Amino acid sequence: MKRRHIARFLEFLVIGILMGVIEDLLAIGLTTDEPFTLEMVVVVVLVAIPFAAIAELVVDHEEIEPFQYILRRLKIGEESPPNQQ
Repeated sequence: MKRRHIARFLEFLVIGILMGVIEDLLAIGLTTDEPFTLEMVVVVVLVAIPFAAIAELVVDHEEIEPFQYILRRLKIGEESPPNQQ
């Protein structure tokens, strides 16, 4: 892997972890009456790390284009002849 790929991966990994932790803590806070504890935050961080890493590896990988098939199908559907008036 090139240095810039590693740097970009780490940047998005950190952002993904932070967003995952915030999202999970928000969900816990809104659905339970439990106070936040250090144990809870540690578990939330440990759960967020693999999800952020996997998501970044899938989204950032140059050969994997998850939406290309859908975009090609939509483009094919949009190729209708123009209305003549």
